[in-house]
Amino acid sequence: MFGPSITLPAANKAYYRVVAVDEAGKRSGPSDYAAAPRPVIYSQPVAKAKAGADYEYQLAAIRSVGDLRMRMIEGRETMNFWDIEKPRFHLEKAPAWLKLDEATGRLIGKPDTAQRAEVVITSTLDRPLHRLDEADLKWGREKILASGTESYGKAKQTFVIEVAP
Repeated sequence: MFGPSITLPAANKAYYRVVAVDEAGKRSGPSDYAAAPRPVIYSQPVAKAKAGADYEYQLAAIRSVGDLRMRMIEGRETMNFWDIEKPRFHLEKAPAWLKLDEATGRLIGKPDTAQRAEVVITSTLDRPLHRLDEADLKWGREKILASGTESYGKAKQTFVIEVAP
């Protein structure tokens, strides 16, 4: 389950496993992972502001925190979460007083007059790309020969900020 109005503890995650529980409380084995579409902007926009006062809204998007596995780093086996997706936010439409940090999703500004401000924000995900050593991969080792970044997916959030005098 995901979306701006869902506040359950396990909501707005990239992957889920399903476990059934019968009437006697006996649990089934877990299912395969179910993946949510990504990105999805799930934060609830701040829709009210006051002229002359600071405005702030922290965006949040569903992303993957990566896979835990071993990789060869400088000749050493290293366990870590790899292939972490990083959301990148883009301000498509907004009043001039509103600014967005594309890496963190922090939207800030100070409206100077009462107004009705339309805002459109999109988000994409950046993930690392790797070219692996095929000979090492046959032995279950991930040795990275080259790397880069790929951007993919797109989510959009549209809202209105009502600025009071």
